[in-house]
Amino acid sequence: FVQCLANPSYVQWLATEGFFREPGFQRFLEYLTYWRRPQYVRYIVYPQCLAVLDLLLRPAVRLRLQRADVISILAEQLQHAWGQADEVPLRNSDGEEVQEAEEQMVLSAGPGDVESSLG
Repeated sequence: FVQCLANPSYVQWLATEGFFREPGFQRFLEYLTYWRRPQYVRYIVYPQCLAVLDLLLRPAVRLRLQRADVISILAEQLQHAWGQADEVPLRNSDGEEVQEAEEQMVLSAGPGDVESSLG
């Protein structure tokens, strides 16, 4: 569920359906902060969801999210942050960066090896 918070349209739906006014849902949002712990955060694919979660913990923000213009601002800010984010290197099971490992394979392969791998 926490990663769904990266979707501004879903956040708006939650707001318009009244979820943010329910004390039980507010406690649920507080509970979700455990995703910031190192043993869980590494499974987050959409890290902007944690920034939205932080915003949703603030009562004033929850009230404002029912307005369409606020949701569009949130969407623009998330898109901007996504465009400015640094790329996180992918690692294989040995801990090597995937891109580096692929480059090494290409560099160590002979011309016939590359052509045969391309089909």
